[in-house]
Order: sequence, then structure tokens, then C-alpha cells
Amino acid sequence: MKSLPIHLNRLDKALRAQGVAFKRHQLLETCAAAFGFHNSNEATAAAKKGALNPPAAPATGRFELGDGQNLIVLLDPVANAPFAVDESFLEQQDAGTGNLFGVSPYGHLLDVTSAVGTELQTIANTLGSVDSGREFEFKIHTASIDHKHGTATFSSPTKEGVEAEVEAWCVQYWEEVAHRFPEGHKLEGTELIDAYFEAHDREFLTYGDTAIHLTASDILAAVGQAPQRDLPASRAPVPVSAIAADPVDPWADHPVYGSEDWRYEVGNGDTRQSYAEWVSAKIEEAGEADHPPIQSWSQDYPDGHDGPLCLTNACCEPVDGGPELFSRHGLKWSVDANGIFYPLTKDEARYIGEDSITMPNGFHAELGYSFFYQGAKFVGASVEVAFNPESKDSRDKTLAEVKAYASHIEKAVKAVDGHVLVTEDDVMGDRHTIQALIPFDRVPKIAIDFDDWKIQIARILMPADGPRVIAHFQPQAWVKDYAIDVDASGETEWDITAEIVAMDPDKAQDIKDDSDESDAFTGSKSAPAFVRDWSGPYHVSVADQIAAYFAQIKNG
Repeated sequence: MKSLPIHLNRLDKALRAQGVAFKRHQLLETCAAAFGFHNSNEATAAAKKGALNPPAAPATGRFELGDGQNLIVLLDPVANAPFAVDESFLEQQDAGTGNLFGVSPYGHLLDVTSAVGTELQTIANTLGSVDSGREFEFKIHTASIDHKHGTATFSSPTKEGVEAEVEAWCVQYWEEVAHRFPEGHKLEGTELIDAYFEAHDREFLTYGDTAIHLTASDILAAVGQAPQRDLPASRAPVPVSAIAADPVDPWADHPVYGSEDWRYEVGNGDTRQSYAEWVSAKIEEAGEADHPPIQSWSQDYPDGHDGPLCLTNACCEPVDGGPELFSRHGLKWSVDANGIFYPLTKDEARYIGEDSITMPNGFHAELGYSFFYQGAKFVGASVEVAFNPESKDSRDKTLAEVKAYASHIEKAVKAVDGHVLVTEDDVMGDRHTIQALIPFDRVPKIAIDFDDWKIQIARILMPADGPRVIAHFQPQAWVKDYAIDVDASGETEWDITAEIVAMDPDKAQDIKDDSDESDAFTGSKSAPAFVRDWSGPYHVSVADQIAAYFAQIKNG
């Protein structure tokens, strides 16, 4: 784990809450002093050795309070004692970063990343009625990655969960081994993990597992409750699955009876059932074949459909497709506040928005689209290029430009198992349309939220020609409290056109050199390793490049 940036982010947030704003190098020096180091170089060296990595707190299970709220039970490895944290609070603090540091009730700074986005075992809500001394066994799967900056550790109640975290690590740092795969790669899962560590000669992966045992009294104390009766334990530890055997998966939304509807009934006092119990009751009442209605303008295609089919339009509204079609292909869906079929799940809907980006070639990509194609669902971008329908020359010239652009982006789209489709004379016969389709299951591996996805889809759709925005990084060193320019030992320029394209144009043109906004580009996925690893002061220049970019776009 590269923990120093997380410490800096925590420090920055705390300072800003007090009305104090530091530049990144100032934060680094302050953080170094807070940890007892003489300067930032010592702190960076310690971070690379893993000395700043807080211990990981394994998430052992989820406790349902019965009112739509959940508590995550974790173990403080330093105190060897359990504690509980509100699940919604963790999700809000995480905000898609994938890294969470927090202080346990025992006063220890811990990494609680495993509590977010992990499939956890459910601790049944009947613990209060069992012997307080009864012991439950929780199996924890672990993985550790030794790398040049220290050791990264992962844990999960399931083997699949910890493998997913390792896979995410490999995807994040794949560029470090990409040169070993000149033809690209289409690997995922364990194949991707094996290929990464076989190609990487400075990182090593180790798997393991362990088991912890907690009594009912321990668990209840962690969530602030007391057992209803106190009898001595007289039986061997049992797996937690023995007390959590609901027939319905409580952690995956039912495609018809979503958790939002259940939460509404709980809040309204209409039910006190757990989500799994509530879904089972709904199924029993209505029958498995019960499907929500679709919008009046939509078509469900009960006889089957291979696509391409627009599921949502530029406004993220449902267009076509329904539960009959989805059931036939084993696809999940959700329902809106009025009980109407919506073609995307909550997680999928995170990656579409009523938004658009304009590429350097002037093509405009709408990002509210999603598609059904060849039996699967895709997040998409739709590019419509208009022409004069009364002029064959205009029509043919535009088509040639569209086909050339589609051919160029096809390689990047196919690299993520996507498709590029061109429709000639679309809509009212006055435009050609390009649809870029990316599988929904690939998107979380390259983007953490919609804002990040805008940058990644802009990078995928980047044309072969057109203006570019290049950031320049000037490394510096402290000499008697002055930041002095020094020679670089690595690459100092990188393309940030995708980041600029994804931004509001006015906001982009307000960016100044040597500011928080310009410094943020050092965290770009396209930034050189030298830039990302530099621990001293620095200066980033982008303002002139951004001004020139928009001037060329305006005049072009």
C-alpha cells in the first residue's frame, strides 16, 4: 500500500476544515514533522519501507439492526478486540477512493478498507437470544504484496473477495508490466493476476488464511447491545453461516423487489422483516413470474433480441428493453420510485450521466447512453455527426470522417472488450452515429465513479489528430527554505487532454500554474513514474497549454 498520499489527504482535509490550505509539498513537510522525521525525504523513505502503513482491520461480518441500518464488525489487530462502525458512514468516507484509515475505539490508527465493497457474512439478528459465551468462527482470507514501497495487505471473508482486491491492484499498476505484452491483453481474474506477477520481477504475492473466534457477548458488546440471557457455553465453535441461512441473498438487490422499497416500508413502519425475509414474502405473495411494468414508450421484445438496443438515452431515461428480455438473458435490473422497470442496477447507473464531452476533433459524445448487445449490457457513448441531407458531397465527406474516427478508436475500445458501431443516415437522415459500447463489468476496473469514467472514456475516444494539452513538471529541492529548480532524472511531460476534455471548459481555463488544481494532474493515470514518485517540492505548468488548446478548438 502506498500510504503516504492517504496520510497527506487526511491532513489536507483536517487543515481545510480549519480554513488552512497548503500546497502539496507543504503538506508533505508538515506530515513528515508530525511523524517525527527531520524532513520529507526521511518520511518518503519510511513510507517506501512500509513504516507508515497502519495495520489492517479485518471485517468479520455485518450486523443488521432491523431498521435499514447496518453495522460492520471489525477486529482491531493491535488490541485483539472487536469494534463496530456504521456501514453508511464508511461508504460516505470512502467516496470511491478504495482506501480508508480510521481510529478504532482502542486508539489505534487502522486500515479499514476491507469493510467497504466486500461481500461480508451476515451475523444473524438473533444473537441476543443465544448463550453469551457461545463462540462463532470467522474465516479470514488474506493476501500480501511485497513491492518496492513496502507491503500491501488485503483481507476478505471470502477467497473471491481477496482475489478481487489483488486483481484491482494489478489493474491499477498494469502499466508497469505492459511492455511485456506488446500485443495488449484481455486477461482478468486469476489469469490477469498470474500474468502480472510473472512479468513483474520486483513484486511478490502471498496468499493465506486464518480464523478468529468471537463470542456472542463480544459481538453484542461491539454493537452496543447486551445478551438476553447469560448461559455458559457448552459447545464447539460453529461457522457463522449456521446462524445466517436465509434463502435470499441479503446483499444483492432482487431484480424486482429492491432494497430501496424495503427501506421505505421499514421507515414507514410497514414491516420489521429483514431484507431477505421481506423479499421472500414478496415472492410468495406475487410469485416468481411477477415483473414490474415498463414505460409506455418502451418495447420488451418478448420474442428475443440481439441488439444493438438503446436501454437509456442521453438523459439517462429508459428507452427499450424490459424484464422479459432481461430474464431470458439472465440480466439484472431495478425499479424506479414508481415501481417501473429500469434497465440498469444501482451500481451500473453510477457510470452514466446526463452529461457530454467534446473531443479535440469537435465530435460531441453523449454519456447517458447504455445498450443491450449480443445478450449483454454495455455502458456507452453516442457520437452524432450531422451533415447537410440535401448535399451528397456533405453526406459522403462526413461519412468518411466518421468511419476514419471509428476505425481509430476501435483498437482502444476492443482493448476493454467493447464494440464500435456506425449507423449511417441516422435519426431524420441528417447524421451518422457512432456508438462505443464498453461492458459494464469492465468499467469498475478502470474508473471509480462517473467523474473518473468521463476521463477514461475521453482517453478511449481520443482522436488520432487534433490539439493536445501537455503538462510540464519541474522538480525542485529545498535550499535554505527556498524551492530551487533541479534537473530531472525521468520524464517530465505527459498528455492531460482527457482530463481537460472531461472538465467544465470554464473551470479548465481558470487553472493557474503552480496551484492546487495544476498539482492535481500529477495524480493522472498518464503521469510518468518519475512525476508520481517525486517526493520533494515541484512546479506544474499547464495554463498556456490549456489556453492554446481552447483557442485552437474555438478557431478550428
